[in-house]
Amino acid sequence: TDATQVLGELQEAKKAYPNAWIRIIGFDNVRQVQCISFIAYKPPGY
Repeated sequence: TDATQVLGELQEAKKAYPNAWIRIIGFDNVRQVQCISFIAYKPPGY
């Protein structure tokens, strides 16, 4: 997965759920653990 694909998915999620918080979570597919997690979008007014 490259960054442009991730940003495209983020834009689609923002359009589909404009009033929701959106979190991006990264996983290590070898160790099968979560590596990173952060809020990528917060709805207006928060």
